Amino acid sequence: DPLSWMLVLTQMSAGGFIGCAIAMWMNLMTLPQAALTSAAALTAGLAGVALSTLHLGQPLKAWRAFLGWRKSWLSREIMAFGALPAGGLAIFATWWLGNMEWMRLAVTGTAAAAVLAVWCSVMVYADTRRPFWSLSHVAAKFLGTMLMLGAGLCAVVWSLAGMAVAGWALAFTLVCRWSLSLWEISSYRRALEDETCAWYKSALVLQKHLS
Repeated sequence: DPLSWMLVLTQMSAGGFIGCAIAMWMNLMTLPQAALTSAAALTAGLAGVALSTLHLGQPLKAWRAFLGWRKSWLSREIMAFGALPAGGLAIFATWWLGNMEWMRLAVTGTAAAAVLAVWCSVMVYADTRRPFWSLSHVAAKFLGTMLMLGAGLCAVVWSLAGMAVAGWALAFTLVCRWSLSLWEISSYRRALEDETCAWYKSALVLQKHLS
């Protein structure tokens, strides 16, 4: 499903940039290591954006999505993710110049743009006003997966680069993974047992078809 892969990869990208920015501000990596981590995060993000066009009924008309940015969260999401290539160019330029300070700012700015794009993804669902896609529910899920996938990406890249901090990234990934799973399972069970819950019917559907 292109939509699922788009959400996974773009959230992984945003989380990867966040991890890279934090490590850079804490002076835990060198310029080449920061470039490698940024490249991995950027690759995931661009792959997600590319796959998103396959979800559209008419991919060749995807450019028209920009026209509705004043009212449509989907249009805003597309525009926000469109900033990733620009962020990648800025990071590449600062790496080429060998300026760690400028690169730190470029990575942080790209991370902020990616998080904004993920927030637009959250609002695409929350704007439907469906109980199961409430703002708090979707935001918690997307935030959790963004941090988990980003930390996982950083753990893999940093492990390959021989960085000691890779262990901490892996530990954080596992903490996010189990925390998110336990929260989702407990929320699902509470909804299933409470007929007054706003998404009780959604819980029944999950029990019947995805048990």
